[in-house]
Amino acid sequence: LSFVPPVFSALVGQIKEPLILMLLFSAAISIALGNSADAISIGIALLIVSLVAAVQEYRSEQALEKLNHLVPHTCTALR
Repeated sequence: LSFVPPVFSALVGQIKEPLILMLLFSAAISIALGNSADAISIGIALLIVSLVAAVQEYRSEQALEKLNHLVPHTCTALR
């Protein structure tokens, strides 16, 4: 197994979102109809949105992991 960076796996997860898939499909249709400028605009917007969302997801997972280390995993109950 090769090491996959967490941001890359988050990016792949973003590409699987239904809205992203719909926009990719619309970019493909734009290319098929000869509107390459529209397809490029959609592609650039998708790239920016996906990268920002993937980085935010990665950072939130890291913050949650750090918070998890601060919380004690056991408690004492007095009866």
